[in-house]
Amino acid sequence: RYLELLLIAFGSALPLALGSVGVRRAVLAATACSPETATLVGAVHGLATTALPFGTRLYAHSLVVALFAWSLALLLRGEKDGGPRPALAGLLAACAVTADYNVAPTAALLGVLALMQGGAPGLVRFALGCLPPAVLLGTYHQACFGSPFATPYDHHADANIRVTLAQGRYGFTWPRPWILGELLLGTRRGFLFSQPAALVGIVGLLA
Repeated sequence: RYLELLLIAFGSALPLALGSVGVRRAVLAATACSPETATLVGAVHGLATTALPFGTRLYAHSLVVALFAWSLALLLRGEKDGGPRPALAGLLAACAVTADYNVAPTAALLGVLALMQGGAPGLVRFALGCLPPAVLLGTYHQACFGSPFATPYDHHADANIRVTLAQGRYGFTWPRPWILGELLLGTRRGFLFSQPAALVGIVGLLA
């Protein structure tokens, strides 16, 4: 039990706290708000969204959000003089993908942001930062599954996962309106239903 609590503390709770700080820094970099407002946004993320319950369980979610928040903060600070920030942002984004393969599209979007912020050189530095985790992950796949492109999902024994794999593309499909509605408003875990604090963010975007 003590080992479990220790793993949760360092694997979920600490990343939740670091992710909240990363959100604060990203908000400061993206807006002209005051430090106090940015701190409030970080606190809302850590205490008023589903990030909080996930921070008490040994899932990868807290770690992934923390890595992406800091990657975003680094890119938004906009270093265009050949500095190391895009490469470090790429490293963090790629580490997030190694923790949860489903977030690869998010990492790709950060690559687009690196291109917008620093042009082709920024994208190249971002990609170089992604390289070490990608090589390590490919090496792991090669050792476990015989190919750097074979994932654990390809060998999953769960019947539901097998059905999803049989449909191709690992379950990824084009966006569907009813699925979007369920993700936003559904009572099971809809974004706005389970995290009403997000409504404040929408109001802020509109303003």
